[in-house]
Amino acid sequence: MITFAGFIVSMMLTMVLMPLAKQMGYRFHIVDVPNQRKVHAIPIPRIGGLAIVMGAAAPLMIWLDLSRSVKGYLAGALVILVFGILDDRFELGYKLKFGAQFLAAVLAVVYGGVHFEQLHIFHHWMPFPEPFAIAVTCFFILAAVNAINFSDGLDGLAGGVVLISL
Repeated sequence: MITFAGFIVSMMLTMVLMPLAKQMGYRFHIVDVPNQRKVHAIPIPRIGGLAIVMGAAAPLMIWLDLSRSVKGYLAGALVILVFGILDDRFELGYKLKFGAQFLAAVLAVVYGGVHFEQLHIFHHWMPFPEPFAIAVTCFFILAAVNAINFSDGLDGLAGGVVLISL
């Protein structure tokens, strides 16, 4: 029941915050300007991720104990959020964006203590040594973040892909 309540709170909060994020996008000029490669004809706010992150984080802080793993996740999410907003506003270079993603993954894995410990292959459990487990988990997080980032080209596309994946 708590999982369903968390989903509803997250969805409702995101829906309430999205118009505010849209207004902030216009006010602070965090918009995607149309050009020959875009499908939209007017500037579109790019700051919807702020509402999504706030909606997703709220249930975690309401119902979960702020354990080390939750704090690690939230710290990583905050890094992604801050650099995402900066990128939307100033068009950061790929090296800086990747560095921020790497920092976020390391925060979640090392500080949060969340990593793969073993892998199930051909009906056998294969344990990972800790350094390898940390590296594999960081790689997985970076791959997931970039897969969603590359799919984000149309309004709501990344959010839809994430919802379907969920």
